[in-house]
Amino acid sequence: MNVPATAASRATSSLAPSSLADAAPRCPEYSGACVTNVVPSLLSGRGTADLPEFFPDALRGADAVVLLVVDGLGWHQLRERVAADSRIAPTLGSMQGRAITTIAPTTTVTALTSITTGAAPGEHGLIGYRIDFSGRVVQMLRWADERGDVRRRLAPRDVQPCPPFLGGSVPVLSKAEFDGTAFTESHLRDQRMASWRAASSMCVDVRALLAAGEKFVYCYYDGVDKIAHERGFGAHYDAELRATDRLVADLLEVLPSGAALLVTADHGQVGHPDLLAPLLLDQGEPPHAIRIIRMQPDHILQEPVVDLVDDLQVPRQHALQQRHRPFLQGLGQERVIGVGQRLRGDLPGRLPGKV
Repeated sequence: MNVPATAASRATSSLAPSSLADAAPRCPEYSGACVTNVVPSLLSGRGTADLPEFFPDALRGADAVVLLVVDGLGWHQLRERVAADSRIAPTLGSMQGRAITTIAPTTTVTALTSITTGAAPGEHGLIGYRIDFSGRVVQMLRWADERGDVRRRLAPRDVQPCPPFLGGSVPVLSKAEFDGTAFTESHLRDQRMASWRAASSMCVDVRALLAAGEKFVYCYYDGVDKIAHERGFGAHYDAELRATDRLVADLLEVLPSGAALLVTADHGQVGHPDLLAPLLLDQGEPPHAIRIIRMQPDHILQEPVVDLVDDLQVPRQHALQQRHRPFLQGLGQERVIGVGQRLRGDLPGRLPGKV
């Protein structure tokens, strides 16, 4: 699956450029095709034969699943690039999949946490890139304010109480530089970290983990998001998309018979100057802090829909017990969700896709 809440299809014609209507704000489908439901569905205990309808058919019946989260790879941006030049991402462009929604607000901190915990931002508590805790603005990726690290005052397990991966322990392949950070502790705590310093190492580690009998492996790659923020949608972005596509192809090559690769993203990217409502549609990190306020249902799009007091010291319904998402409704730009699989007894191949 290519999952920036959307998925790529094998047929290039299905990846036609999106219209302005495609980029319109839409609500997250918290009860259905949303990034919050990817991990819970895969780890529910029912197996891959009984997945929700939004999962590609190629995933059903897989013996093992590798979930690759490509930070910032939106459905619209991917299909526009593939439609313009099918050579830019031939592997992603051939994968079976469909579009699903992300959460709101759509930023890395909130979305990655929602993917690993299966909870909406209002449930897990990481409601933005910057959050105002009683007058002190904390940048949540660094877990720091203007005075420095705030981990002692804001313990990651207290700020974000929802356990990742349904409370289990799975192999996680992420960047070594993220090891030991407060944000990693908040959304990937108690997992079996197999960190990489070069993205190519993921293929080596995935092969070894699956050979050792692992049935689920979580991988994270941030190259697309980083380049989009720093360089925009120009030549550097296209070069990174090609590199990401090669990474996906390499991962497919190491899959044993019966295993599947599911590719998703946490959010997409949009070009600010070209949009009529850039603040509503921006998939990147917001320039200002989100303030913790009292919930006002009549102002859903103007204010974060959270009722938190005294640095998040309030009871919350556990994410695994509360599956409805009635409060946090807002922008839900579509993400990619797609799947590649090595069929039993076959060489690595690409499955014809349907949208």
